[in-house]
Amino acid sequence: MAAWRMTRPSFGAIGPLLALLGACLFFATQSDRFFTGDNFALVLQQVMVVGVIAIGQTLVVLTAGVDLSCGMVMALGGIVMTTLASASGVPVPHSVEPPNIQICRAPGFAFCTVSRTPRASMLMV
Repeated sequence: MAAWRMTRPSFGAIGPLLALLGACLFFATQSDRFFTGDNFALVLQQVMVVGVIAIGQTLVVLTAGVDLSCGMVMALGGIVMTTLASASGVPVPHSVEPPNIQICRAPGFAFCTVSRTPRASMLMV
């Protein structure tokens, strides 16, 4: 009996899961389209970008580094793509490819160049 109590997950561990299930039940009662395939596809599309950034940030933290520029580069890429697509009239697939990738690659290249300097440990907070 004592071993079962030690392996039982704490409320802090299952609390977010319970909150997610509660939110799903609430929204399912408010709309008949909540549990449809189209809604799940939309949710996955919206979560995908943040999920990819989270995976990259996790790898950075696991290697004992702290890189706070991941969110900034994601926002910069979104701004550049939106500006090219709306103001310039460039189709969305073309606004993602060459200019956006080059603009988002520049901060990463700059950080890698600066981090090779001897005083770079002051920048990596």
